[in-house]
Amino acid sequence: MYRRLVLKLSGQAIAGPNEFGFNSDRLTHLANEVIAVRATGVQVAVVVGGGNVFRGNRAGDWGIDRVEADNIGMLGTVINAVLLRGRLSALGADDVRLMTAIPINNLSEPYIRLPAFILARDHNLPLHVFDIDQSAAASSIASGKHLGTLIN
Repeated sequence: MYRRLVLKLSGQAIAGPNEFGFNSDRLTHLANEVIAVRATGVQVAVVVGGGNVFRGNRAGDWGIDRVEADNIGMLGTVINAVLLRGRLSALGADDVRLMTAIPINNLSEPYIRLPAFILARDHNLPLHVFDIDQSAAASSIASGKHLGTLIN
């Protein structure tokens, strides 16, 4: 069984059946999956996307520079992370932390990319990529089932 898991959630996972926006039932489902994995003793890190809020590749549609569009997308990621943290906490999860490379001191801790990857490498942290939309996918991986792609 793994001791640590990095879970990548797309913004679409939070939007549920909608192309954009948020789905409360979906957010609760995702939070419960994370809580279930944590209950097995596995440490979980969640990386969340922001495509349900804004997609950088739509810069031309809005008449803005691609870099600006990507910045808006990064803020969408922060919005999703705050939503997920809030739902996890509301469901009883403790010690839920939020980190972002965008300095937002009131909402998160700073994340610095290179030290994070070095930490994962130095501790032989497996990165497992899979489709969270599969029922109980995170719990299945935490219990040792082979699902998705393992990246060492």
